[in-house]
Amino acid sequence: MKSSLRKIRVSRPAAYPALPLPKPVLPAAPAGTKRVLVIEDQSAVCDLVAEMVHAHPRCNLAGKGSDGESAVELALQLRPDIWCSTSSCPASAVSKSSAASVAACLR
Repeated sequence: MKSSLRKIRVSRPAAYPALPLPKPVLPAAPAGTKRVLVIEDQSAVCDLVAEMVHAHPRCNLAGKGSDGESAVELALQLRPDIWCSTSSCPASAVSKSSAASVAACLR
């Protein structure tokens, strides 16, 4: 059985331009506010710092974490403007390479 449809030639550009990937849609903060991620291994200190961030009119608490592993996951997921952590936070899960990759993604 022969098809009676004719082939239609469509002209297309040689190559399509690369489109940038869309950034993830995050809840919008009021203009001028900064999203802050708090990482602290001591829960009492973490809650205190989170309350201070929440009370500040130009800061919005993006999230809280308790160790280096959750810090990396939360930073990549929430994409905060400011990352607040202590030097005594267990850094065994956060190597220099993962910290560098987080810094590169947040730029």
